[in-house]
Amino acid sequence: MLRRRVLRIAAIAGLVLVVAGLALLAWAWGREVEVHIPEARIQEALDDHFPLERIYLGIATVRYSDPHVHLSEGSERIQASITADVGVPLIAKKPHGTAEVSGLIEYLPADGTFVVHAAQVDHIAIGGLPERSLNRLDDLISKELVTLLDRRPIYRLKPGDVKQAVARLVLKRVRVHDRELVVTLGIGP
Repeated sequence: MLRRRVLRIAAIAGLVLVVAGLALLAWAWGREVEVHIPEARIQEALDDHFPLERIYLGIATVRYSDPHVHLSEGSERIQASITADVGVPLIAKKPHGTAEVSGLIEYLPADGTFVVHAAQVDHIAIGGLPERSLNRLDDLISKELVTLLDRRPIYRLKPGDVKQAVARLVLKRVRVHDRELVVTLGIGP
């Protein structure tokens, strides 16, 4: 008798949870939440990983530093310029330049994290090296920066925010507006 009563209560509780879950889904379906990520927040996320130094071919040392994030109005891409200082033995004047990089945003709903995706190097300008050395170094720098930036977290949703928790399922749009990355999340069409 007691066992039957406990089973009945458990079945009712389970049914209530299913109905509540369906009601929440129906309420959230078609709703959107905009998350505004300021340029300064993205800058902080990149600053945490610089300066960084790499050795190439056992002789050239490249120090990457001073990333500067720029968000272009209407764009879907995050852009940044990164300083590159090259140290090569037997060259007194240290070659110096910048790399312009960009990437899209990908959303990882499991932990509510936004990461850089499809990173690419748009332009490299380093002065003070012979042309043949510069071409080889450009290739190495491009590969390194893409590896460094791709999948780099730039923002995580606040775990306690109910609106953001409801919208954790689908990334709908990304755009830049007023020096902020505006990310639209939602469920359904």
